[in-house]
Amino acid sequence: MNSKLSHQLVTGFTVLYFINGGVELVGEYFRFLPVIYVSKPLIPLILLGMYFWISKQKSFIFLGIMVFSALTNLLFIPNTVDSLFYGIICFTIHRLFLLYFILNHVKIKYWLAFMLATLPLAFIFFYLFAANDVPDNAVAMVFFHNIIAAVFGGIAISVYVMDDNQVHSLLLISHPLKNK
Repeated sequence: MNSKLSHQLVTGFTVLYFINGGVELVGEYFRFLPVIYVSKPLIPLILLGMYFWISKQKSFIFLGIMVFSALTNLLFIPNTVDSLFYGIICFTIHRLFLLYFILNHVKIKYWLAFMLATLPLAFIFFYLFAANDVPDNAVAMVFFHNIIAAVFGGIAISVYVMDDNQVHSLLLISHPLKNK
């Protein structure tokens, strides 16, 4: 694919993504369900389209992540017990795929830093878990999601702190030592 066409595709997908995001926000604000049912699942699907049209290396794990993200978005729209149950199942599968994908692309070199970053997050998530009423049938699922969220945060913090390089340039812009 030539670079001009590639640039136009990126621009088109980006514009489509933000237009869809604006439509979704308006739909959510006015709680107009037909617009939400169309625009909310499109968010990850547009990103998936951009990824598969532009990326040279394609990962089918990423495909699974985005498909389950779209399904989760779709199932969390109605406020019924069945849709929420299936939404939580899809969200769990999404998170497992995402964790696998991240662990394949981000190598944790400093396990102590990872543990030190994960533990405070785990304490916060489990404090919030203990401080709130959780339905009996959701305790195991919420517990699992708290662990996964703490692991995601631990990976992000430990890699950012211990592997300080230009790959993290957007985060490093606000780092006070980098601006001197």
